[in-house]
Amino acid sequence: MELITGVHGKPHVTSTQHRAIFENIIGKGSYILNYGDLMDPELQSNQSLRIRSGVLFHHGSISEVKRNTYDEVTLINGSQGMKRIDLVVARYTKSPDTEIETMTWTVIQGVPSESNPAVPEYTIGNMQEGDLVDDCPVFEVHIEGIQVTQVVKLLDILDGSLAELNEKLKEKQDIITGGASTIATKNLAAKRALISNSGGKVAVASTTATELEYLHGVKSNVQTQIDNKNNLKCRTTTHMVAFEWTGDNKFLIIVDNTVVATLKNGTNI
Repeated sequence: MELITGVHGKPHVTSTQHRAIFENIIGKGSYILNYGDLMDPELQSNQSLRIRSGVLFHHGSISEVKRNTYDEVTLINGSQGMKRIDLVVARYTKSPDTEIETMTWTVIQGVPSESNPAVPEYTIGNMQEGDLVDDCPVFEVHIEGIQVTQVVKLLDILDGSLAELNEKLKEKQDIITGGASTIATKNLAAKRALISNSGGKVAVASTTATELEYLHGVKSNVQTQIDNKNNLKCRTTTHMVAFEWTGDNKFLIIVDNTVVATLKNGTNI
């Protein structure tokens, strides 16, 4: 085991070790840190792009365009009647001989197209795994004809320090409050409908999921539909009702000595 953060009497901390520390503090992705002008792009002409001050974080490495300065990137001319998307990447390189590492702006030219230009490919590497080339796409440059129409920043701004994050964590809500507080730490009875109880909290109703399913497909008020079916009115009167079997497979219903219905054998009343 080697002590990295200790005095050895000679240089011993490698860039890989240094980047590993930052990867575990900031993250393993690529970001623009909240510093300077946030690397905002300024198009000077169709052949010139200025990148304002800022700090780029990529696979643990940190690169800077110093405050109150800018980097100038030369763009590649477009062609009449064609569209193209170019990439401006921050390219990490490491010399296999000297082991010297650099980070430089590089423009990768896309393939011209009449309608739907594609973003060009770039070198996907990881310096932490020993790759000698590791591109970080930072901007897309959209070109129509000979005009640059748009410069798109591709990286998120990593806003806030650890101290600011700590302050935000202090303000967070420790526990669930409000109507959902009754279901924050335990499961509910299975296959039951949920209601708002007298205290305004989520609670389990006596209605089961199966009973609730009976309402599936209902298109209007159920009570109204029932009321419309119950529209037969009965009137209480005094009549003499008689039933007579005629012997020829017929059954007579007689009201006040008048036959009101004749049913054949086997007919349900």
